[in-house]
Amino acid sequence: SQVQIIRREKESWRREAVYDAAKGNTREAIRALDAHGKVNVYQSAPAARAELVRDYLERNATCQEKAVILTHRKGDATRINQLVRENLQERGLVGKNKLRVDNGQREIDLAVEDRIMFTKNNYQINVRNGQRATIQEIHEKSETVEAQLDTGEKKTISLEDYKSIDYGWASSTHKA
Repeated sequence: SQVQIIRREKESWRREAVYDAAKGNTREAIRALDAHGKVNVYQSAPAARAELVRDYLERNATCQEKAVILTHRKGDATRINQLVRENLQERGLVGKNKLRVDNGQREIDLAVEDRIMFTKNNYQINVRNGQRATIQEIHEKSETVEAQLDTGEKKTISLEDYKSIDYGWASSTHKA
């Protein structure tokens, strides 16, 4: 499979950079990005993550369903998700922790307005691996969450039956 048509990039220099990257001409792609001020260098990975989170929140705090942060490594996505969530809770855009779920990899807290991503297909409740949603309500006694998928569909998820949930602000490129 080969990249033939670039639709997302409207400027010709960006299309050329994508073509170069797709053909393995990484040096040329990075030079083009750098020439247009699109390359940032940081002293450390934590500094880069902090700036990425600041930029994401500045642009998307009130429309999070329209953006996702993509990372190469899953561990980076986990750290970035935690930073985004902490910032949103500090701003009052994500509620207080109401439930904790063990998703098979670690325990995560859930709150109203959390962005979540389903990490396994489940045909009984009709969710797919990689789908994203926003938690609208949490029922602590029944351990259920009501979530609105990015498609607009609303789901009630029993955390007794389905625990394959992670935060959904950032994701690895593999998952996306």
